[in-house]
Amino acid sequence: MPHGNIQQLWDSVQHNGKLKQIISRASNFFTKSPNHSLTLHLDKLVNLNLNNCKSLRILPPGIFRLEFLKELDLWGCSKLKTLPEISSAGNIEVMYLNGTAIEELPSSIECLSGLSALYLDHCKRLKSLPSSLCKLKSLNSIYLRWCSSLKSLPNELGNLEALNSLNAEGTAIREVPLSIVRLNNFDGLQNLTSLYLTDCGITELPENLGQLSLLLELYLEKNNFERLPESIIHLSKLAYLKLSYCERLQSLPKLPCNLSELDAHHCTALESSPGLVFPSRDPQYFDLRNNLKLDRNEIREILEDAQQEIQVMAIARWKQLQEKVCCVF
Repeated sequence: MPHGNIQQLWDSVQHNGKLKQIISRASNFFTKSPNHSLTLHLDKLVNLNLNNCKSLRILPPGIFRLEFLKELDLWGCSKLKTLPEISSAGNIEVMYLNGTAIEELPSSIECLSGLSALYLDHCKRLKSLPSSLCKLKSLNSIYLRWCSSLKSLPNELGNLEALNSLNAEGTAIREVPLSIVRLNNFDGLQNLTSLYLTDCGITELPENLGQLSLLLELYLEKNNFERLPESIIHLSKLAYLKLSYCERLQSLPKLPCNLSELDAHHCTALESSPGLVFPSRDPQYFDLRNNLKLDRNEIREILEDAQQEIQVMAIARWKQLQEKVCCVF
């Protein structure tokens, strides 16, 4: 029902076993969702799409009791301030709440045991996340970009064993919960591959960061920490490290040797990088521009190391090519 002047859906939705995929947008004039009959009659609904219904304010409690509902899209429902309490286990797997006026999620969200992806980007009024969210064992992606009122993540964040992507760019988060890796038993976010904490004003990173053994991407631009934890050397799979505009960063520790991209430009307080070596494989990006305090001798050493590494790789490849040619003849 895109672009219609609908203010309210009908009260009695007829039985329709073929309605399995989508109730689409009801445009900016959609103000009320259907009553409890939604639960009684649309029992085969799989995807409920109400995005950009900018006048929608209230959802019926029964929406979470639809047995086959897998995807709930409320993207851009800018007047929606709350979600109804969830009284029974739902089967929703993906929920889009981007750009809504929600200030907090109900603690009963733990009932959505199958939830795998939660989108909350640009929820500028969102102030907190309930600790019960961390009981969702299937949750693998959380997007919190530009939730500018969000000041912290739940202390229990490390309980999200399936989480592989967390993006909190542009939030007001100042600290990363220590539970992302537990010191005693190495539990925590052991499946995390992408961690985006750009522009959060973070002043200190957990010392145990290096125990996130599967981490591939670490985005830390525009933060206020002065140092990286020494344990970062243990992130053996880390390929992308972004540190640009970390203007209080004073030094770099030894970094993982398999980095393919290092962006540390405009780190104006950076004075030393004693452990910085050229990656052991071809780098795609290696940027230390505008680091005015960085010792020139160190830069020269880095360049010399890079040149030597390139020569070593070139010789090795030339030998491999010669061996192939010999095999042909």
